[in-house]
Amino acid sequence: AKDKHMTGFLGAMADETLQYEKRDGAYVFAELIAPEKLAAFCKWGNEQFDLAVSYADDAQRERIECARTSLLWYELFHTMEQELGKLDIIAEDLGFLTEAVHEMLAESGYPGMKLIQFAFDSREDGDYLPHNYNKNSVVYAGTHDNDTILGWMKTAPKPCVAFAKEYLNLIKEEGYNWGVMRAVWASVSDTAVVTMQDLLGIGSKGRMNTPSTLGCNWMWRMEPGAIDAKLIRRICKQMDLYGRAPK
Repeated sequence: AKDKHMTGFLGAMADETLQYEKRDGAYVFAELIAPEKLAAFCKWGNEQFDLAVSYADDAQRERIECARTSLLWYELFHTMEQELGKLDIIAEDLGFLTEAVHEMLAESGYPGMKLIQFAFDSREDGDYLPHNYNKNSVVYAGTHDNDTILGWMKTAPKPCVAFAKEYLNLIKEEGYNWGVMRAVWASVSDTAVVTMQDLLGIGSKGRMNTPSTLGCNWMWRMEPGAIDAKLIRRICKQMDLYGRAPK
């Protein structure tokens, strides 16, 4: 009876949710449906997911749980848009990402994050290099969790700094911080963010936060008069040059 129940469940859901095949008495889930069809799972609820899990091996169970997670996120995005309209939300998609996360981000439509500093880390695969950016993204020279640009130039491994200098054409005459910010503003990313510390050319003493540490985090404050007319003119020139000035 239990097997009959499962057969009926899979048969009813095959067209709307999962394609499957039967091998040696075990149901193998061959392909998840397109994300936009995941809403069909709502009427079944978690009980149906649990039922499918009870018949799955480890590999199948992982795929089913991915479907469950995708459904929850899809419903969250859908409900937010229905109730609140289009929101200016930035997805923090940093670090190691699975294919399921990439798919979820694409389905949400929210822009992801691009960090210039990460681009020159030998442990990264190159997605953070500006020539790989897409328009629907937000680019940062660094976030509150990173060192300032000048601090990074002094503390990062020498091969990483050398790569950044070559790729971004960084020269002392321009200022390394301005060269990196130039790349941020010149990128195709829809939104560009730089820190005040980088605009002021401050080294590691201006770092806002070092993750997983206690003590001197979130202590930096800008001194009165730090922004002068010369800095304002330089920023305005860059915004005009790269089409980021308010219209």
